[in-house]
Amino acid sequence: TFSQTFTITIHYSDADVVGLDEASLKLYYLNAGQWITVPTTVDMEANTLTAVLDHLTTFTVMGREQYRLYLPVVRRGD
Repeated sequence: TFSQTFTITIHYSDADVVGLDEASLKLYYLNAGQWITVPTTVDMEANTLTAVLDHLTTFTVMGREQYRLYLPVVRRGD
């Protein structure tokens, strides 16, 4: 947890989101085995997702249709 928030921007390609409703993409974080939605701004022209965070943990990006992970899950080291 950080004392100040920070903004993260994730870039994706059109090929990454084939079959998904691009407008439904959101950033999620894992908490006690459940994916929690992070308020996310989708810029479909720039192919970016932007979110304001106050902590680092396991994050992923999912879309509504298939809840398919299309970016690797990044975990902090043990």
